[in-house]
Order: sequence, then structure tokens, then C-alpha cells
Amino acid sequence: MKSLKHKWKTQSNGARCNVIMNKTLNQRGLTLMEVLAVIIITVIVGSILFNIIIQGNEQYSNQSQANREISDISYGLKVFTKDIRMATKVEFVNSNSIKSTNPAGSIDHYVYSNNTLYKNSSVYLENVAKFQISIEDTTIVVDIKLKTTHDEVSTQLVVRGE
Repeated sequence: MKSLKHKWKTQSNGARCNVIMNKTLNQRGLTLMEVLAVIIITVIVGSILFNIIIQGNEQYSNQSQANREISDISYGLKVFTKDIRMATKVEFVNSNSIKSTNPAGSIDHYVYSNNTLYKNSSVYLENVAKFQISIEDTTIVVDIKLKTTHDEVSTQLVVRGE
């Protein structure tokens, strides 16, 4: 066993302390194993962060699309409700079609065909999986469902006109 050399050194406060003089090796740089370990850890942490970011973006995109679809169907149903409630005359054509005459005398014709809801032959809502109208006395029940969401929106209207 090698003996260590002791040297007495005076501190700034005047006390003496024993300092062990030890030979140290002058090590510079990193070993290959240390470099590989750092690279592997960096790759693992990077891939985890990348997956978290990608999943967050996908979830945001899916929720945004679903919110847009709900907003579209809600707006369409709101305008449809307004048209029917303001109508002076409502004519039930069949379970996929209804006509309403507004106070100005013009006729709005809603028709569901080929997964699209049309208003006066213009596209009103697309990707509609279900548009069904049923009338019971003076109550109109409208069920609308979009293809891309599992949400179904339904409303009941009371006809104020004829």
C-alpha cells in the first residue's frame, strides 16, 4: 500500500490544517461508452417528447374537427328552426323533405338526398348521415346526424303558422 504525503498548510485565519497531497491523473475527454450512453439517453428522451407532441397535435386536430362539425350542424338547425318558426305555411312533403312559406311569400324547400341537405337546391349541410322529419299535430320533430361524428342533434318545433 502506498503511503500518502502530508503537508501542513496555513489557512487565512492562521490555523494550520493537514492537506493530503494526492497524485491525480490528468483525465481529459470522455470514453466511448460515456458518449454512447449520452446518445442513447438523448434518443430515448427525444422520441418520448416527439410522441407526446404528435399525440397532442392529433388530439387537437380531432377535437377541432368535431367542434366544427357540431357548430355546423347546430347553426344549420338554428337557421332551419328560424325558417320554420317564421313560416306562414309549412308543408310536410315526406320524411326527408319539407317546404315552408315565409312572410314575404317565398318558399324554402329543404330536401335530404345522398348524404347532403339542400335548401332551395343549394347545398346546406354536407356529410349528413340522417335527416328525418316527423310531424305530430302541430309539432315538427327534426333529427339530424352527421356522418363523421357520433353526435346526433334533434329538435322539436311547434308550427305557429297554418
